[in-house]
Amino acid sequence: MIPNFITWYKNIQNTFNVYNYETKEFRIQNRLEYCINQFELFRGYEANNEGLKKFAEDLIIWRNELLNSKILTKSFDYFDNSYILSNGNVYYRNHFTNIKSFIKRFVLVNFNTFENIEMYEDQYYEKCNNGGLTYHENGDYDMITTYDKKMFYPSMMGSEYLEDS
Repeated sequence: MIPNFITWYKNIQNTFNVYNYETKEFRIQNRLEYCINQFELFRGYEANNEGLKKFAEDLIIWRNELLNSKILTKSFDYFDNSYILSNGNVYYRNHFTNIKSFIKRFVLVNFNTFENIEMYEDQYYEKCNNGGLTYHENGDYDMITTYDKKMFYPSMMGSEYLEDS
């Protein structure tokens, strides 16, 4: 069973165009709901009702691909609401929380061993594009780990400028 979720984008009036997957309703809201799984529309989709609906349908397809993956050592449900926070609230999903959960589940690194960064270092980091690897050398690589913290990969894959090689 797929828990209900919304897809959304912020429009030029600074309100949110929202599509509710369960009710199939479109709304314009001043604020987003936080007691439901919510997913911001990726670039490459039209910022309109049809784009919101198509994105929701694609999320279901991608979720099923993750659940049926033979590569992952454990299952990962993009819409899983079974985790309950210490205050008794449900842990609702969005792209950011899913990336965080995925890394915690599949990357076997103790993040507490990393040195903390200073505020000025974070400011430099945030000014970078962090769009992914832009150069590479041909060859086979083992044990590669990358993090797409700004969700550029799905945006690039959905880009109309992406060419097949």
